[in-house]
Amino acid sequence: MAYAEEFWLRTTGAPTRDDPRDGALHRSPSLPGHLDLEPLDENPDFEGDEDDAHYVRSDLPPEIDHEGRTIWLYEFKPTA
Repeated sequence: MAYAEEFWLRTTGAPTRDDPRDGALHRSPSLPGHLDLEPLDENPDFEGDEDDAHYVRSDLPPEIDHEGRTIWLYEFKPTA
């Protein structure tokens, strides 16, 4: 069985205050240049594209967490 590489991505910032996507950790089979995360269904205050979350890979070097995983940072960038 072939070993599948995995990457750990942390999103920083979000379209709204107290958004759980701020600081969230995501596992990915690749290291993309950007991420587009779906709007949160439980947020009744926003409709349409206002709650979309677009993240771009940070220029900062990756961090190593307490479990020894390399964590790549992705920063929120408004699409509008």
